Amino acid sequence: MNRDNWQGGWLLSSVKKPDEYGAFRGAFKLDAAANVRIELIGTHWFNVWLDGQFLTEGPARFPMGHAEYETIERHLPAGIHSLAALVHSQGVSTRTLHADVIPPFFLCRVYVDDKPVELSWKCLRMDGYKASGVLISPQFAWIEWADTREIPINWQSPKFDDSSWAAPAASPAEVWDLQPLNIGHVQNFSFKPKLIHKGTLTGPFEGAEAPHWPLEGDVSWYKRILHPTEKATGVWRRYDTGKVRLGRPSFTMDVPSGSVVEFAYSETLTEKPIYDGYTHKIVADFSGADWEKDPRVAPYIPLSGGLSRNMDHFIARGGRQTFIPLTPKGGRYLEVHIQADPAVVKFIKAEYIERSYFAEPVGNLDCGDKTLNDVWTLGINTLRACAEDAVIDNPTRERGQWTGDVLLSMFITAAGYNDLRLFKRGIRQSAFCAQPDGLVAGLNPGGEAYLSTYSAQWVTSVLNYYDLTGDRNLLDEMYLYSVRNLDVFVKQLGDKGIEPFAWGFVDWGFPDKFTRTALSLHVLEAFRNMVRWCKVIGKDAEPYNALSARLEDILRKQIGLQVESGKWEDFGYHCTVLALRAHLISAPAVPSAIEFIRTHILNCFPNNPNAPQLADPSISNSQLITPYFAYYTFPPLIEYGEMDFVLDQYRTCWGWGIKNGLTTQPEVFNLNWSHCHAWASSPTAQLTKYVLGLLPQYSSGENHFALYLNPGSLKQAFGRIPFPNSSGVIKIEWKRNTDSSITYSIDTPRPVRLHLTGSDEPVLIKGKHSVHLIERHFKWCLG
Repeated sequence: MNRDNWQGGWLLSSVKKPDEYGAFRGAFKLDAAANVRIELIGTHWFNVWLDGQFLTEGPARFPMGHAEYETIERHLPAGIHSLAALVHSQGVSTRTLHADVIPPFFLCRVYVDDKPVELSWKCLRMDGYKASGVLISPQFAWIEWADTREIPINWQSPKFDDSSWAAPAASPAEVWDLQPLNIGHVQNFSFKPKLIHKGTLTGPFEGAEAPHWPLEGDVSWYKRILHPTEKATGVWRRYDTGKVRLGRPSFTMDVPSGSVVEFAYSETLTEKPIYDGYTHKIVADFSGADWEKDPRVAPYIPLSGGLSRNMDHFIARGGRQTFIPLTPKGGRYLEVHIQADPAVVKFIKAEYIERSYFAEPVGNLDCGDKTLNDVWTLGINTLRACAEDAVIDNPTRERGQWTGDVLLSMFITAAGYNDLRLFKRGIRQSAFCAQPDGLVAGLNPGGEAYLSTYSAQWVTSVLNYYDLTGDRNLLDEMYLYSVRNLDVFVKQLGDKGIEPFAWGFVDWGFPDKFTRTALSLHVLEAFRNMVRWCKVIGKDAEPYNALSARLEDILRKQIGLQVESGKWEDFGYHCTVLALRAHLISAPAVPSAIEFIRTHILNCFPNNPNAPQLADPSISNSQLITPYFAYYTFPPLIEYGEMDFVLDQYRTCWGWGIKNGLTTQPEVFNLNWSHCHAWASSPTAQLTKYVLGLLPQYSSGENHFALYLNPGSLKQAFGRIPFPNSSGVIKIEWKRNTDSSITYSIDTPRPVRLHLTGSDEPVLIKGKHSVHLIERHFKWCLG
């Protein structure tokens, strides 16, 4: 790539200051109307405007050495045009970026017909943004603390006079090997949030001065009375955005100069004192206040591992003004508090701007069962909330990219969308952030964490992506990373399996005594997938064949002991599931293993309302299930004829969240945790795979799909299945003729090859086509 033509840099000061904001302006002239290509990148968070209109924000997260710039194309008229950027230098490591190592900068270049256009850049330190000294949480950078009286009015406008601004200083990033970003554009969706309550208030506010909040309960927000009996000193409004999502408010108001405007965000409304999920101590107590009478937004993020202040703070310049934070934040509920005479505060316009990679899904499902349809939609809503430049853990608590989320979320995405590129990027970044010994990262590129189980799952993720997209190039690129990654496991292989190391995360609440076996089962799947990987790209698979055989032999002996004793509980729920998935349980013992799994599930909450709940991460209990582990549990049950049991689990357990008023899927079956976790939404993918019946199998060729129909006792279904990494959908409709006979209809805009059980060769389908299927031992095949 040509490293020339990048223009911009950073502020002139050579002193590295965390929580500092810089404004950049660049102008260029077009002699005639033209198609313009704008390439830009910055750190650690930025917003960009073109001719005064919002253009983009970012950056897309990256590890050091693998920075990627965004490309935007616009058709512009002749004349002078301006680009403006507000950039936040964070200076601390977050889940999204190592801002403690990566320097702050903003770089841009503009082309017309592949010829560079000259830009003249100016910059200014935005002193109106104050260093608050307050982090949103240990996973995020600083809350925004802005005195807008000190921010130049309309500084993003093309007509703004920036003659007093200085030229930026050079940045080390100017000589980096910057690469183009190969995903789509993250989108912004603006809508009007629902006003659910409003009133007046009294209580303390900070002004422009930095706050002193050494403890969570010191935050002034908690000390305000929203239903005062004395003279009010301000006003408040509370909004519901409809679901947990990532975004920011954009409120236009008319308030006096010096008024304080604060926004706070939360996933739920709070009425009781807040407990820390790790220490079990009260961190914010509002006894004597009016929270029980009116549950409200608390700017506290549960399980964030420390103090959290999910809020923004502005000082008004006076008059009509739009307040909009620079950085998006997560939550469902939004509350705004204003310290000003209630009689003069005017709300002119209230909007919320959601940030998401995905718009409305192109896939869908209707199986005639409202609860199952709602569960499918719940997963899609959750995925949308957890997708930006990466599929993230949760939009509120951390916005982190975890390798385990990549594994299962790509199937949820394939059920609703054509574009799977986020997962290729996630796979590559996990490899780029590997430890020196080769163990790929379980969390990256900011705040890296290394989980042995996730590193094993990473190998499976690469093969899954290959199956869904046919992208063989990824197998070539990642091969050596996979070899080094698996070498770490080989060194841990002993007579009893893989010795636990790093963080051997299997599931929340998982009893540690089963870690070696569960980790060994994950690694066996990785070894087996590596055999296939090697065969596809023409590498020697024998070493991994031998490793698979050795580990399989160890595990079969351990499983044999359970078969002899008949006590699957001594093997544990998770290990039994993983062994069934790996086909390590002998055929005569499969029924008892399945019965143990069913009994275990039915004895856990929410099936058993009196069972223990997973109230926090410190709990270890064998009588627990989580939505995450359904990714492993349900497919083998379905394939052994337990689809009706699984459908009932979707209705009961995922329906539990819906009955509790949630519109996104909670992390676990307990409301103390996050209310929005894509990794907990695998029923969406499983319903599409087994009820609509098709899954892309592009590893066999473009437009190849495999039939997995296994609908239990459902009578009919119709829906749409996206083509991966292209456009368009396949329309599916089927109806049951008898208990063992189905008419299965496909309507496809392009020819597809369908791999059917009972057929040696894939069936070529063009346009509208119907096939007659009969059931044979839980498999539907050609009649």
